[in-house]
Amino acid sequence: MSIITACGSGKNKELIHTICKKLKEKGHIVLTPPLHDIGKYKNSVDMDLEGETLLWKGATFAHLNRIKTADVCIMVNPKGYLGVGSTLELGYAVGQGKLIISLQHDEELARESLFDIVLECEDAENSGDYYIHGKMVYGSDYDRVKNDNSKLSVYFNALASISGDYNSTDKVTPSSDMIIKSGKYGVERSGNDLNIPSSSSGNAAYGVYVGGRSGTHYSNSLRRLTMLGGEVNSLNGGPCVETNLSTNSTAFYMLGGFVNTVYGGAATTTTYGNRVVSITGGTVGYNVFGGSNAYDGESGEGQLSGSTLLYVGGNSVIGSSNRSGNKFNAEWGSVFGAGNGKTGVSDAGKVYSSHVIVNDNAVINGNDQSI
Repeated sequence: MSIITACGSGKNKELIHTICKKLKEKGHIVLTPPLHDIGKYKNSVDMDLEGETLLWKGATFAHLNRIKTADVCIMVNPKGYLGVGSTLELGYAVGQGKLIISLQHDEELARESLFDIVLECEDAENSGDYYIHGKMVYGSDYDRVKNDNSKLSVYFNALASISGDYNSTDKVTPSSDMIIKSGKYGVERSGNDLNIPSSSSGNAAYGVYVGGRSGTHYSNSLRRLTMLGGEVNSLNGGPCVETNLSTNSTAFYMLGGFVNTVYGGAATTTTYGNRVVSITGGTVGYNVFGGSNAYDGESGEGQLSGSTLLYVGGNSVIGSSNRSGNKFNAEWGSVFGAGNGKTGVSDAGKVYSSHVIVNDNAVINGNDQSI
């Protein structure tokens, strides 16, 4: 659950309130612009110019306080339009360090450059599925080059979505495109320090989800993650219950950084769609799986109704020297085409088929017979 403040021109009042209603139905706390309600107060009393000025000033400060309170600010800008007042709101949100999401791109580069995520909504008023082309960038190139991951810490996880139906206009263009450049993801608190869990029992949910997490996910589109740097506890493809999906559901491309464990699938939920995992740089601390993590599942759980493609090449390393032992009951330094099963439990972690390619100067330090 997040606190979301909606911003946008009064010209788009109806659309803004429609979007706020949908977000509330998803369980979020949503704060609407009080400026849009000025008319009913102004017209209810005989007010002179000074009174009207004070009314606008009060409503403006009330809305800025709602922006300050929020976790996320969503800029409702159909056809890229914000307006003068909304530009003020955008600047204040940036100054407060808020995550800023816009519905569409803005032709004015000064505003466009301040958006963290642009959803590229085809139809913001569609009451059924959501058609989006969202791009998320975490961290910075400067910190990546300096190998400084201390500037950004994500305590639980970074992910594409929480439940819902998310599709792109075709099955090739990603509905979500995430890039990680620097920072720590899935960290645990020890005193005042935030650290990537190194124990064999580190929580599998702490980290990054290429697709969605929690709830029911329907998606006929690809969700993609490119990792250039940073440190991640557990990298998961995430669940998808689109039973008719026969295309690639998630794709993970690792070119640098560090990840404790990689799973192309989800956890114990049966999930659908093919999974692509490509590792050509960086280090995986423990192991890589094409399928799901059913290490604590029962018979038939953690199955992937799809195929997996794993490519391990470049100068990547599987099994770092500062890690040892098993992770989720799986051997250190190993690559598995299917999912992670459980001893004595049939069909846990099963996939349709798996394809594994090891190439170039890749180093797999553990039991390479597990490929």
